[in-house]
Amino acid sequence: MEKSEVKKWLKLYGFYLRRGDATLEEIERQRSRAEKVTTSYSHTPGGSGTGDRVGQGAVTIVDMQKSFETDYAMAKRYLDEIRWCIDTVVEDYNQRNVLMFRYIYLHRWEEVAYRLHYSWQGVHKVHNNALQFIADHWPWPEPKQ
Repeated sequence: MEKSEVKKWLKLYGFYLRRGDATLEEIERQRSRAEKVTTSYSHTPGGSGTGDRVGQGAVTIVDMQKSFETDYAMAKRYLDEIRWCIDTVVEDYNQRNVLMFRYIYLHRWEEVAYRLHYSWQGVHKVHNNALQFIADHWPWPEPKQ
């Protein structure tokens, strides 16, 4: 496995977590929009829609909740895999810390460097070495469930 592939894999937890969070925010917007629907008392036709905005909103929310659940299940799966890899495969304590802060706690590089008392270049050097170590030791045994 190449370092770039390792990096993409490590980023999957954050990707699914953020996508799930965005979906959850959209569910709240849709729910709020559905609750604000008011009835028109005019005798004139209101347009070509079906008129069941609440029902359509409910269907949209249910579909989005399924998407949210899928994203969080994927996030959990990758969190477990990545945590197992960092704890089991990576031998160097400093490399484990950098990977944990970056890919599990989802800190920005500045925060990782600050918390671990590294320079910007130092944290990237440790990170690069960690990625290479993981790539060199691929494939590793499957994590136990």
